[in-house]
Amino acid sequence: MLIVIPGRQTSWNAIYSSRSYWTRKILVDAAHEVIKGRLLEMGIMPNRDKNLFKNKVDIDITAYFKHHAQDSDNIPDKLIIDALKGYLLIDDNIKYVGRVSTESVIDEYERIEISISESPCARKRHNLF
Repeated sequence: MLIVIPGRQTSWNAIYSSRSYWTRKILVDAAHEVIKGRLLEMGIMPNRDKNLFKNKVDIDITAYFKHHAQDSDNIPDKLIIDALKGYLLIDDNIKYVGRVSTESVIDEYERIEISISESPCARKRHNLF
């Protein structure tokens, strides 16, 4: 599954540069709302069993920047994955999420692409848990 979120999103640096807990919380909540809003636009409603991945998944997050790309490790993968809980993921623990990768790319159209696919580990060890 591919989720495309237009525009430039927040970064770890932006979140942690603030010493105020409340400022960080506002940034995190805003990031969650952008992702959840996009899921709703795609017709993915919260707490719908049919939308949830039942097996372990791998998540690839690619951030596209028009200029001055963020470092790949500055892409807030945890914020993105937390926003997917209840919409596409049952939980973000190791039972449901395997590999997570982030990448920064220069492109004319700024966006974040979140690719979710069943983990090869899930196919091999389906009944591990």
